[in-house]
Amino acid sequence: MLQTLYHADRRTFDKVAAQFLTAKQAGANLDQQCYYMAHNIRNAYTNQFNNPLRRIKKYQRGKVGQMQLPFPVSTSQLTERIQAGIDYRKGTRYEVQFT
Repeated sequence: MLQTLYHADRRTFDKVAAQFLTAKQAGANLDQQCYYMAHNIRNAYTNQFNNPLRRIKKYQRGKVGQMQLPFPVSTSQLTERIQAGIDYRKGTRYEVQFT
């Protein structure tokens, strides 16, 4: 799709590339640029709710000597997007348990 955008509307492609490509990636060929742009677009969306959940799970797993979370995590403190991520993972091995 990004390659189609490149050929059909170069101006829009350049705007998207400016937002989602690093300087190093911008020097790559078109296939690699499209790959990195798609990857970065996906990460910009999913990281918003995946990263907070990973941090919570990291502290829940805990290692010997690792500090526990210094505050209780309440589902009322979570954004809608994070709550959607929690709901999506219910019943899977990635489920986040709140005690």
